[in-house]
Amino acid sequence: MITVNVKNAVGLLNAVQKSISSPEIIVWAKTKADPYMRSQFAEQFKSEGKRYGNGWIGIKESSLESRNKGLGQKKYRKSKTGTGRIGGALVSEGRVTGVNILHDTGTLFNQVVNTKGDVIVSGEGIKISWGNNLKEISGRINLYRVHQLGTLGKSKPNPPRPMISGDTKDMKHLLLSLYGYIGSRIRFHR
Repeated sequence: MITVNVKNAVGLLNAVQKSISSPEIIVWAKTKADPYMRSQFAEQFKSEGKRYGNGWIGIKESSLESRNKGLGQKKYRKSKTGTGRIGGALVSEGRVTGVNILHDTGTLFNQVVNTKGDVIVSGEGIKISWGNNLKEISGRINLYRVHQLGTLGKSKPNPPRPMISGDTKDMKHLLLSLYGYIGSRIRFHR
């Protein structure tokens, strides 16, 4: 004869139901998923695009020359011998490498890495997104969008330099994190 204790099954079911409720998943998204992904965005900046791809295209010589040292950006100038640039910068096909591409002043880096993701609850479920809530910096154009997506046009084309992204490694990490979180919440609610 098999006896099933329904009281334990109902208690477990209630604990599972509470653990996968919207408020619990929102807490996980804000306390686990968001900090993890923003740390990956910081790595994307530090590796200048190599974390999620082949690296960002170098900046134009004209952009390098127009940088304002007063904003904390290091000035690079052409060497007198014409062999390159002083300060470790190299020129190849009109693009400069060996200099910080988007991380000179730290303004854009801080905006991307320190802005928390938006947690959105809808009929489709709960999602968290990054980048949509980034604002203009100092009343100028939205530098995040210009660099994330790139711009087309003959006057000032800009190649895309994605700062916010994700890959299968991140999705696996987040899924395992969510499993662990739900498991700990089930134990808490029992």
